[in-house]
Amino acid sequence: VAVVVGERTAELAPQVHWQWLDCVRVAGRAQAVQVYGVFYPQQPTDPLNAEQQHETAVWQQFREAYQRRAWSDGLQLLQRLRAQRPDKRLYAIYQDRLRVFLNQPPPPDWDGVTDTAK
Repeated sequence: VAVVVGERTAELAPQVHWQWLDCVRVAGRAQAVQVYGVFYPQQPTDPLNAEQQHETAVWQQFREAYQRRAWSDGLQLLQRLRAQRPDKRLYAIYQDRLRVFLNQPPPPDWDGVTDTAK
């Protein structure tokens, strides 16, 4: 990901097509932070074509499955995304993460946040 911004920056630039990357807890911050990347850096403000719109819709479905801890559903959605965009490292990272979660689920009080503060 070439550019990573917080939620406020994404809100201040609504003309850019942002993609949610993760919710992270960072050192020095009390609350977790939603982070976003530019969805298609070559054309961040151009209208999305049908394929890109489909990708964003499937990514949103994945995000919802991830928050529900529906790891198998999330993996199926990621397979669809990887078939469409095999070069996108973000999808591979989440695919690896979910495979781990299937074997070693996060604790029951997991809030969907990636803890980078440790």
